[in-house]
Amino acid sequence: MNILIKLTCLVGLVIAPILGDGHMPKLIK
Repeated sequence: MNILIKLTCLVGLVIAPILGDGHMPKLIK
Protein backbone atom coordinates (compact mmCIF):
# COMPACT_ATOMS: atom_id res chain seq x y z
CA MET A 1 0.00 0.00 0.00
CA ASN A 2 2.93 2.33 0.63
CA ILE A 3 3.84 2.04 -3.07
CA LEU A 4 0.34 3.12 -4.13
CA ILE A 5 0.46 6.10 -1.76
CA LYS A 6 3.88 7.17 -3.06
CA LEU A 7 2.75 6.78 -6.68
CA THR A 8 -0.38 8.83 -5.98
CA CYS A 9 1.70 11.59 -4.37
CA LEU A 10 4.23 11.63 -7.23
CA VAL A 11 1.48 11.63 -9.88
CA GLY A 12 -0.34 14.42 -8.02
CA LEU A 13 2.83 16.54 -7.83
CA VAL A 14 3.42 16.03 -11.56
CA ILE A 15 -0.20 16.63 -12.64
CA ALA A 16 -0.86 19.56 -10.26
CA PRO A 17 1.54 22.00 -12.05
CA ILE A 18 0.40 20.73 -15.47
CA LEU A 19 -3.25 21.49 -14.63
CA GLY A 20 -2.09 24.85 -13.25
CA ASP A 21 -0.54 25.70 -16.65
CA GLY A 22 2.96 25.05 -15.24
CA HIS A 23 2.46 27.73 -12.59
CA MET A 24 5.04 25.97 -10.35
CA PRO A 25 7.69 24.36 -12.61
CA LYS A 26 10.42 24.97 -10.01
CA LEU A 27 8.88 22.38 -7.66
CA ILE A 28 9.36 19.63 -10.27
CA LYS A 29 13.04 20.47 -10.78
